[in-house]
Amino acid sequence: MKPVILSAVLVLSVMLGVLIIACEKHKDPFSAQNSAPLITSFVFKPDLTLPDPSLRRDGDSLKFKAGEAFPIALLYEDAQAKNSNRTLRATFKFLAGIGRISSNKFANPSSDGLSFDVPAQFTANDEIRLIPEKPGIIDLQLTISDGVKNSETKTASTTFFENLPPIVRFEPVPDSDPDPPYGIEFRASASVDRDGTIDTYIWSFGDGENKATRSNTTHHDYQKSGVFTVRLKVTDTEGAADSLDRVVTTINQPPIAALSVDPTFGKAPLLIKYNARNSRDRDGSILAYDISFGDGQSSQSDSGSHRYTSDGNYTVRLTVRDNLGASNTITMPVTVATPPIAVLKIIPENGGPIPLRLLVSGRGSYDPHPGGSIIADSISITNLTTNAQQIFPQDSVSTLLTQPANYLIVLVVKNNRNLISRATKVIPAGLP
Repeated sequence: MKPVILSAVLVLSVMLGVLIIACEKHKDPFSAQNSAPLITSFVFKPDLTLPDPSLRRDGDSLKFKAGEAFPIALLYEDAQAKNSNRTLRATFKFLAGIGRISSNKFANPSSDGLSFDVPAQFTANDEIRLIPEKPGIIDLQLTISDGVKNSETKTASTTFFENLPPIVRFEPVPDSDPDPPYGIEFRASASVDRDGTIDTYIWSFGDGENKATRSNTTHHDYQKSGVFTVRLKVTDTEGAADSLDRVVTTINQPPIAALSVDPTFGKAPLLIKYNARNSRDRDGSILAYDISFGDGQSSQSDSGSHRYTSDGNYTVRLTVRDNLGASNTITMPVTVATPPIAVLKIIPENGGPIPLRLLVSGRGSYDPHPGGSIIADSISITNLTTNAQQIFPQDSVSTLLTQPANYLIVLVVKNNRNLISRATKVIPAGLP
C-alpha cells in the first residue's frame, strides 16, 4: 500500500505545481503577487473660462452653476485587470458636500449612485463629472477595488463659490478746454468681473444727470463749475452689482467783480451809494460779497450806502467769491474834501450913490478841517455894464466906484490842501 500512497502524493504534488504555474502565468487575483489598482491622479479640473487668472490656475475653487457638471481628472491603472479585460469597482464617498457623479465609462451603478463598474484603466482623455447640489466645499473620496485588493483612497477637493460681484473702478479725465461747458471722460476699463462679464454701467454725474451704458467709457459735459460726487454702479450678467463714488472738481473760472459808486467826490459828511449786483460768475455762482470802504468799515451786502464823516482819499474795495472759492477784486477811489469857508463882507452892503467908497473883506474866511488853513485870497470887482474888472490878490480892499452900474464882487479863498471856495455878491452903485 505504501507505493500506492506515495504515487498518489506525487501525482497531487505535480497537479498543484501545474496549478500554481498556471496561476502565476495569468496573474490570478488570488495569487500572492496580485497588486492593488493604482490611482495616480484624482483632481478637479480648473475652469479655463473664468476671467481671473487666479481662479483658473487650478481646480481648488470653481464657480457654482446649478445643474452644471464639472470635470474631474482621473488617472488609474490595474495591470492584472487590464491584461485580463476584467472590470473593477469604483466607490465614491462624499466627505463634505453632496452631488451626483457620472461618466460614460461607468456601468452597473449602485442604488445610491456612488459605486460603479469601471474599466481597468482611465487615461488622460478620460474624466468623470460631478454635478454639485449647492455651493460650498466638496471633498470626494474614491476607492477602486479589483475584487481582492483596494486601491489607496484618493480625495478630490474643491470649493464651489457663488457668483462674485464685479469690482468697479473708474478714472475721470478732464478735457483740455478751460472754458465751460467742462467736458470729462470717465474711464471704467479697470472695472472687472472675476468670474463673469460686466453687463451694465450706470453713471450718476452728481449734477442731476444719469446715464446707463454697456460701454466702459462715457463722456459728460458739466455746464457749471463745481464739486460733484460721481457714482458708477456696475452689474454683471447675473445681476450682482458694485458701486463706487468719486469726487470730481471741474476747472473753475474766477468770478468777474463789477462795482459802481456815486458820488466819488464831495465834502464831509459824504453819503455814497454802491452797487455790486452786476458782478457775475459765468461757470458757477457768486456766494459772497465783501466790500471795504477804506475807513475801517465794511459790508457783505451787494448794494447799499455808506457815509464818510472825515476828509480823506478812500478806496472802496469789492471782492467777490464764487462757489468754488475763486475770487476777484475791483476798487473805486472816493475823495472826501471839505473846502474852506469863504466869508465875504462888504461895506456898505447894499451899495449907494456914486462916487461910492466900497470896503471889501474876506478876512473872516476859515478852513473847518483840522489842521487846515487859508493860504491865498483874491478879490475881483467887475462892472457888469462894461465888463471892466479889477483883481486884488489880497484878503481885503478899499476901492472907489465912480461909474453907475451893478458891480459883481467875488472872493476866492484857497486852503493848504489846494481846495478853493468862492463867495459872490452884486452891489448897485449910482443906480436908482
